Amino acid sequence: MKKKCGQSLIEAVVAVAIVLMLVTGLIVATTSALKYGQQSKLRSTALAYAKEGIEAVRTQRDASWTSFALHSGMYCLSKDLVFTQVDPCPYALDSIFSRSVTYSWDAGNSRMGIVVKVSWVEQNQVRSVTLTSYLTNWRGT
Repeated sequence: MKKKCGQSLIEAVVAVAIVLMLVTGLIVATTSALKYGQQSKLRSTALAYAKEGIEAVRTQRDASWTSFALHSGMYCLSKDLVFTQVDPCPYALDSIFSRSVTYSWDAGNSRMGIVVKVSWVEQNQVRSVTLTSYLTNWRGT
């Protein structure tokens, strides 16, 4: 009888250990999923801001190619789509993101190179999304 009681105690300890390992694994998996979900949300938002920046630059081009072709260097682009020359760009988009637009004239191909960069700080690291486009005088005027 004593041997059976000791065996039951060992089985119970092993069962509790297995349950604890499973619960710990579930907690780690859930925490990781939440963390990566938040990172993905921030990256998606940054990408949307970068796309919006490209569209804002296209609007400039469509308004006046002559004025547009004079741009060069880096500009900050605010949430209300106002371009300013400030370095570094403030984290003014939702108080989290910073957006810059860099213009570079490519005379050989008669086009303007555009680089839109959206940055944010996450877990004490600066993260960023960058989109590049080339715009031409498609109207020919």
